[in-house]
Amino acid sequence: MAGQQNEKLSDKMVRLLRSEYSPKEFLARISDPFWFQAFGCILGFDWHSSGLTTVVTGVLKDVLQFDRHGVKAA
Repeated sequence: MAGQQNEKLSDKMVRLLRSEYSPKEFLARISDPFWFQAFGCILGFDWHSSGLTTVVTGVLKDVLQFDRHGVKAA
């Protein structure tokens, strides 16, 4: 259940960010470690968890669709 909520929130956040920024700028932001950590916190993941990067990357891989977001995670 929590995973689905995180995916829904992640999808909405990415859509909002993409409405404000180009795909290149979005990728620049998620490649910034501090921004990525903060994004994980916004999604409700534990800020001091050693697995935050893995979990957020997994959620983004599941959520990002090129036709909806202009970017895709491989």
